Amino acid sequence: MYLIREVSPGDAEELRHYAARLFAERLPGVYERKAPTLEEETEYIRAHIDTPGSTMLVATADGHIAGLIGFQARQLPQERHVGMFGVSVDRRHRGEGIGSALISALLEWAPRNGITRVEVEAFAVNEGAIRLYERFGFEREGCRRGAVMIDGTPADVVMLARLMDAGGQGGRDG
Repeated sequence: MYLIREVSPGDAEELRHYAARLFAERLPGVYERKAPTLEEETEYIRAHIDTPGSTMLVATADGHIAGLIGFQARQLPQERHVGMFGVSVDRRHRGEGIGSALISALLEWAPRNGITRVEVEAFAVNEGAIRLYERFGFEREGCRRGAVMIDGTPADVVMLARLMDAGGQGGRDG
């Protein structure tokens, strides 16, 4: 069983450890980074919770963070209705529906907060993530060819988006 809630600055230390475990896995679709410092993680949280139209949600299981979705809205006036998310689930909790629950929660949150277009990018080699996004009504809009290097080999990044209706339930077709 898990609970989805908004992140708080008090989660920074646990999220720092979560990020370190995630980055150490070197998963296809997760950009390589070094483990963040507490200050970097706190700033990452603040960038999401203090920016209009942005949010960060966590799924907790047994009192610990089991998954995360961060959404950043664009800030130019003509683009404030648009934003991009990234989602991850702790290795110990994959396959439990947490990623889907986080995406669902974001898609419910978005229209209530003026977001009518939700975007996501996925490494083309991460076919499972692309299928997941498409199940939620995201449509492929483009491909950034050779945009990332995976073990020294160029790989594509697939760009997907979903247009939200007023009720937040559907894509273009409602």
